[in-house]
Amino acid sequence: MDFYIWFTQEDSKVRATYAANNGKIFSYNMPPPTGHPGHEFNCRCYAEDINAKFDGIDDLVSKYDINTWPTVPIDSRLVEGLPSKNKPRLNGEKSLYDIYGGEWKPHTIDLRHNLHWDYKPAGKCTQWLNIPINSKEPKIIIKGEF
Repeated sequence: MDFYIWFTQEDSKVRATYAANNGKIFSYNMPPPTGHPGHEFNCRCYAEDINAKFDGIDDLVSKYDINTWPTVPIDSRLVEGLPSKNKPRLNGEKSLYDIYGGEWKPHTIDLRHNLHWDYKPAGKCTQWLNIPINSKEPKIIIKGEF
């Protein structure tokens, strides 16, 4: 699944519905209600492929130490906070929150996953998105698995 960051021209001509999407992450497979950037008549918004924002990283990432985390793929001020899920919070894990209220945390390598970002958009959405790092698919496909 490929993801992108929605960008507007950030001027007075930007539609309010598009301004609300500015800086947020969307999937090409699951567009927002407004559609993808640049598809509507006279829309000057654009998408930036999220995979291009990652640089080389070390796979030794700790859920407890944000200094070991790869760079979050958005240009936004991030604030360290407690995870929204109870179990990680009780385990002492960390999360980062962007200015849009989205929650970021790395999903470390295990038998079924490559290192990737877990991202939960702000608002009523309860679905976590798996954001790839270095273009690696988040889920490892095991032979015989569908």
